Amino acid sequence: GKPFWEKPLSQWDASHTVGLRSHYICSVFAARQMVPQGSGLIVNISSGGGLQYLFDVAYGAGKCALDRMSADMGKELKPHGVAVISLWPGEVKTEATEEKNLFPNGESVFFSGHAIAALLKEPDLMRRTGKVVMTTELAIEHGFTDIDGQIPGKELLATLRRGLGRPPFQWRPAVPASKL
Repeated sequence: GKPFWEKPLSQWDASHTVGLRSHYICSVFAARQMVPQGSGLIVNISSGGGLQYLFDVAYGAGKCALDRMSADMGKELKPHGVAVISLWPGEVKTEATEEKNLFPNGESVFFSGHAIAALLKEPDLMRRTGKVVMTTELAIEHGFTDIDGQIPGKELLATLRRGLGRPPFQWRPAVPASKL
């Protein structure tokens, strides 16, 4: 694809005004209903693009912001019994990706639904609030499969989890703490 400076500014708007803002608005209205009842689950669909480069600058910045927004919402909503999860599907087979045969071993769009259903059955869902949760992790933990009977994305899961084991490079200090 083209580098960010060659793309129209509408590319940014698509990721942030439509994507990020829509998640925020939906979360506001969901929280307004869930807080008074003292329970609920808000799931924001994100991706590993928030951790490392994927597709383009606008996409990555939007997913990173969505993960942070989910973490901050989780902190504010936890005392009210409302959990907020940032759910990372793996490579998803959609109509658009199927046309190009991009992810032949990817997960179906139904796999995320199975993951959310599994989350709703967890007795201690609040332990996950504000965190990134991956669909494949939930499948392994809860024993569900995709519509083809498989658990897709195990290799991708291992790669991403290794990356999550340490902060992204831009969060690491350039100067060692001992020098400060």
